[in-house]
Amino acid sequence: MSRRQPAGAGDPPAVLFPVTGITGLQQLGARPFVQNPFYGAALIVDVVLSFAVRSRRRKAA
Repeated sequence: MSRRQPAGAGDPPAVLFPVTGITGLQQLGARPFVQNPFYGAALIVDVVLSFAVRSRRRKAA
């Protein structure tokens, strides 16, 4: 069984990116419904990146 690593430097950007992205889109005139697709796209990107990092680490080990 592997040890889990503690939360690290990626947590603040993971929180700030969606908030600042949506705020910026709304200031540019995007409608409020843009929030849900933006969160969905950010979630998909995060999941894909986490799988890519995990598979790269497994290959290196």
